[in-house]
Amino acid sequence: DNKLYYKIGYDSFNEFKAKSFQYNHIQAITFPTLFTYTIGEHSITAYLEQQSKTDKYFMIQDHSSISTLKEYSDRYISLTFNYKGKVSLSYFFEDEYYSWKNVKNNEYSKWQGIDISLNLNSTTQLSLFYGSQKGGLVCANGICAEQPGFEDGVKITFRSLF
Repeated sequence: DNKLYYKIGYDSFNEFKAKSFQYNHIQAITFPTLFTYTIGEHSITAYLEQQSKTDKYFMIQDHSSISTLKEYSDRYISLTFNYKGKVSLSYFFEDEYYSWKNVKNNEYSKWQGIDISLNLNSTTQLSLFYGSQKGGLVCANGICAEQPGFEDGVKITFRSLF
């Protein structure tokens, strides 16, 4: 009866960079999932993503190799309730843990926020976000852009297609 829609994915990413006497290898595995359940004219959507990443850095100096390893674990969760396609209320949570090999300096960060979006018409949307967002490269619909992060702030977004 088309009430439940889901997508489950898997991505394996490898990147190698080389400069004179310096080498970098980034490897990441990501599991994105999306679930939407429709209740009449309303819907509930959950997006969950888990990523594990290693960043290996090698440097050749005096005929010996110096290596550094950084390991990341990242979780992202968003829950959205959509009312009649007009108003959406969303909760976002992301946390990241990373550690350096052979170093006791482990770090943990988290970001969370609430967003309310109003579709004014078929081409215009107004959103109000409160909370924290992680900065970095954000990709949507094949377009990627560097997004600045912020802590405990308010963001108002107006989108319109012309």
